[in-house]
Amino acid sequence: MKTLPLRRALSNNCANKLEAKIEEMGEKRKVLRGKQWGSLIAGVLVIGFVGIILTKSHAPKLVKDEEIPMKYLTIIDAGSSGCRAHVFKYKTVQGQVQVEAEHPNLKVRPGLSSFANDPQKAGDSIKGLLDFMREHIPVAERSSAPVYLKATAGLRMLPIQKSSAILDSVKKIFRESEFAFDDDHGAIIIQGTDEGGFGWLSVNFLFKKLKKQDTLTVVEMGGASAQVTSLHAVAPKKKKNLRGSKLPDGYEFNLKLDGNSYSLYAKSYLGYGLEQAREKVSTYLLESKAQTDPCLPKGFSPKKNSDNVYDGVLPGSGDVNKCQKIILDALFPPSSACTFDFCSGIQAAFQPKSLPEKPVLAFENFFYTQQMLGLDVKVPNDFAQAAPLVCDATWAELEASDFPKDGSQKSDLTKICFSALYLPTFLTKGLGFPSDKPLRIQQSVGNFGIDWSLGAAIREANLLAHHHQ
Repeated sequence: MKTLPLRRALSNNCANKLEAKIEEMGEKRKVLRGKQWGSLIAGVLVIGFVGIILTKSHAPKLVKDEEIPMKYLTIIDAGSSGCRAHVFKYKTVQGQVQVEAEHPNLKVRPGLSSFANDPQKAGDSIKGLLDFMREHIPVAERSSAPVYLKATAGLRMLPIQKSSAILDSVKKIFRESEFAFDDDHGAIIIQGTDEGGFGWLSVNFLFKKLKKQDTLTVVEMGGASAQVTSLHAVAPKKKKNLRGSKLPDGYEFNLKLDGNSYSLYAKSYLGYGLEQAREKVSTYLLESKAQTDPCLPKGFSPKKNSDNVYDGVLPGSGDVNKCQKIILDALFPPSSACTFDFCSGIQAAFQPKSLPEKPVLAFENFFYTQQMLGLDVKVPNDFAQAAPLVCDATWAELEASDFPKDGSQKSDLTKICFSALYLPTFLTKGLGFPSDKPLRIQQSVGNFGIDWSLGAAIREANLLAHHHQ
């Protein structure tokens, strides 16, 4: 602002001098025409240069990246076994949203679905998460720090009346808190394709592959469902249309980050998570009038009314070949005719033909089972090769062994045979992967754990930044 009077003074002085020059030029134009015009141009350029210097010297200073204040948001993963709050920090730098991958988190039990018959108590069960959020979000930031509860397969499997009552109880607690909460979108049941899309985003963000073409296909084996997600098409900035054919309805997850649009193939197999798959096998055995369970070790008998689905319902007979057959019969029966160009081996669901050829990262129960078996799995067949060691052993032999090799409790050994056979079968029979297909099985990238909540935070932070533009 202070430069304006000085600019005017310079301009007036320049005008006076210019008039004098013109008069003088009128008398001497024949002799000095070229010289005077050169001086005039030089004078104007000098004045302009002075103006530029004055303007620049009073320009506002650019804010350094580290001086941009952090904002907060919380993602609550409401799963079948409990609710985990993830408190994220983020900021917008030169139009790009930056989310910090490292973040505090806390899980409370049980899962919201356990309140199906007493939904009013669901809200009280997450009050501990609000206290945790208060520990990590400054008081001055709480009213602008949104919380998003995203429920997964546990609530998806409940009747709509019961799941709605549970969410109403949760919403009441959030509305009464000091945190920002959207009653319409703050506490919802997400679809399996959303869960898969968020997981894909988390993995490829941590591997720094989002701006590359060699993104990883992601396979997540949860407790109630399994998700398969892969890049289908991408439209870079300034291009409106995605390259590639359109995916069938119900198989697509769309993302827009930093101006790039992503179309992901996403399929969630509800009931094919490790726990639900084991429960299906137990049901199949009962319905087929079986007397024993070949996926449990010989000498093991489940306790009545056990709440551990891996304990089964029948005495164990420990037979690797029979267990494999039961898994195929119960979970991968011959499907009806495929109505798409190409289908997976589960329920004739659509699957891109190129999926088995893409690089794959598998996490969650793939990783935990690998740890229990003490393996470094490189291909699906590595699981199957280890299965006889745990499937053909008696309960007494397993209890005396060094399994599980991840230090978990001996009671977890009832799941080890089924897991060692089901996981590779899901990949080969279900998804059509070769038994020797290279796999990455990880639960972390560097110091950062792989979890779909990070992907959800990245997407929500981008939506918030776009809304405030």
